[in-house]
Amino acid sequence: MTSHVFMPHDRFAKVSLQEVVIARAFLQAHLEKDLQKRIHFDSMRLTNNEFVLPHLKQIHSDVVYECQIDNKASYVYFLIEHQSSPDELMAFRKLQYNVALMDQHVKKGNKKLPVILSLCLYNGKPSPYPHSSDVLDCFENVALAKEIMFKPFKLIDLSVLDDQEIEQHSIAALFELLLKHHDTKQFYNFMKYLTGLSQFQHMLKAIRNDNYLVSMLQYALNSGDERRQSLEHILQMLSNATPKHKDQIMNVAERLRNEYKPQFIAEGVQQGIEKGIEKVAKNMLLAGESVEKVSRFTGLSETHLSQIE
Repeated sequence: MTSHVFMPHDRFAKVSLQEVVIARAFLQAHLEKDLQKRIHFDSMRLTNNEFVLPHLKQIHSDVVYECQIDNKASYVYFLIEHQSSPDELMAFRKLQYNVALMDQHVKKGNKKLPVILSLCLYNGKPSPYPHSSDVLDCFENVALAKEIMFKPFKLIDLSVLDDQEIEQHSIAALFELLLKHHDTKQFYNFMKYLTGLSQFQHMLKAIRNDNYLVSMLQYALNSGDERRQSLEHILQMLSNATPKHKDQIMNVAERLRNEYKPQFIAEGVQQGIEKGIEKVAKNMLLAGESVEKVSRFTGLSETHLSQIE
């Protein structure tokens, strides 16, 4: 929180609520009777009251208790407010603090999020407190926020969608299909199918920047070494499939060749070194050297040596 935490009113309220007997009495005075029955007051334990949000801004949570509600791990969160100009986004600030508390709970090894009973103690001016306690009222478009915010998120599960259904998604179908089939064993045939779709032609026309096509092919080719070896076949297929965009494809092809050429050379050198070591190992074995000695000399495992023909 900001520096008003250190105002005497806040300090005294904080010290008071850190006494568990006072915190219990406060809750019993202000909570609905039905909710009180669900709280195990004897389980209330004061916790560490500082959190750090992802952007590293320290937050003082004022007073937080661990407790059992419905026999499940939960928290009671007291936020203390005393300022002449109440925060219009207080409900949002409370949400931030609650998320930080839930994040800390998960980092302790818990697999589920805790319920947080959140209270704000206000003793400032103007009176009564002039702002909403509902975080939805913090949005500029309140009606839209109430319609879509804090609801189950929209899940697009590509693994259960038919390819024919995905094909109806205009040029978005290309990246969806590539994501869905990223590990296909029939890579060349898949790329032939993908580039043969009318959406591919539309994408080239709609996205004039070559960077996207480069990124698309990089993603496809980086899924395995054997795919990069088929680079030239893929580029030739693209050229044949998109004659209207021949110059664009040639530019992309040149960029990809320049990117992968050093890697191909390095892989070839490495393969040559490995073949040379295997040849040495084979000659040693033919000369009657023990497998153990050959393994120590070449660094190859005994299992590897057993597979050398």
